[in-house]
Amino acid sequence: FFNDQTFSDITIRQIREDKAKEYKAHRVALCSMSGWFLRVARKDVIEVHDDDPNVFEFMLQYIYSQMYD
Repeated sequence: FFNDQTFSDITIRQIREDKAKEYKAHRVALCSMSGWFLRVARKDVIEVHDDDPNVFEFMLQYIYSQMYD
């Protein structure tokens, strides 16, 4: 379900240097793996600024798969 709109209930907008990328996500997946997401996931859209886009996407993939390379 990573970045799959099926049953998604939250959007994460990752912004860096005036470029934005959006991810469709699921509160239950995010909040079960991250206290930070648990605190901020009350909104339908979460904006994350200035994080490295590659690292941020890797973190989201880990949340969904619990695997890393």
